[in-house]
Amino acid sequence: MLLPGFCLLLGVVVAGRRGFVADAIDGTREPASHGLEITLRYNQNTLEQTLLAGIAWANLAINLPIAHLVLIPAMATLFAIGRGAFWVGYLIYPTGRAFGMVLTALPTIASYAWVAWRAYCGWAE
Repeated sequence: MLLPGFCLLLGVVVAGRRGFVADAIDGTREPASHGLEITLRYNQNTLEQTLLAGIAWANLAINLPIAHLVLIPAMATLFAIGRGAFWVGYLIYPTGRAFGMVLTALPTIASYAWVAWRAYCGWAE
């Protein structure tokens, strides 16, 4: 969870620093600064993705064979790369965030699917 946490921390730090810029200092939810608004949206989505990933990865840590636990740091790496692509893509153009979103969410979705299959279908074995 260190990499997802770092992604969120980076967004919070950037938003905190940008919040002191003259066009963003009023503290409203919709700041005049486009960059700050995108950073706040990035932070909200990263918080959501981090929580979902944490739940999925904890379940994987419990259910995966020891030899396959290397998948969790690999997913954390994809998470961090995906968050970076999401943020940069979003700053360029709103639909530019799609690749980063897929790279972030797909491993988490696959984790939930595998854990659900293991919990419900795997018990019949």
